[in-house]
Amino acid sequence: MSTLGWLASNASSVFVVTTMIEVAINITNPSFAFPNWQYTLIMLAFVTVTILFNTWGATVLPALEIASLGLHTIGWFIFIIALWVTCPRNSAHDVFTVFTNGGGWSDIGTACLISQVSVIYCNLGMSMNLLGI
Repeated sequence: MSTLGWLASNASSVFVVTTMIEVAINITNPSFAFPNWQYTLIMLAFVTVTILFNTWGATVLPALEIASLGLHTIGWFIFIIALWVTCPRNSAHDVFTVFTNGGGWSDIGTACLISQVSVIYCNLGMSMNLLGI
């Protein structure tokens, strides 16, 4: 199960990166549509890069992880400060009790469940690894 969790985590990460590339292209060229074979080739390219980097770049991974931690921490503070300064303020009552169904689903429960799918499958593989399953 741990191996399956690791594979699911890698596959979902590659899928998310490929989807981000597709979205970036669609923003600049809305008429372009990815054929399935191009989507598959981009995913295979990212899997290949991941395997090669983890195989031959293993000696630099600890330094890269430390640098990544630092950059993510700095980026997190920049993001939170920008939101804190520029976002409108809501009351605590509105924040914790008012829900918006912007997707047009039949009820708020369905909207919440549908919106969680993209986050849950990204964390599934890592959760299974952490639990030792």
